Amino acid sequence: ITEKLLKVTEDLLIVTEELLRVTEEFLKLLEELLRVNEKLLRVIEELPEMLLKVTRRVSKSD
Repeated sequence: ITEKLLKVTEDLLIVTEELLRVTEEFLKLLEELLRVNEKLLRVIEELPEMLLKVTRRVSKSD
């Protein structure tokens, strides 16, 4: 039973290490998503001003 327990413990360690690796990878992806979302938010925030500028240009050219 001790050998079986040791084997199960070793397997659990392997699974735990793999879970840690996957979790770290997931964290990296979340961080990247956060950066992309921040960039998107900046673009969205600038959009009204950009549209206003375009509208003014179009109005002037008429």
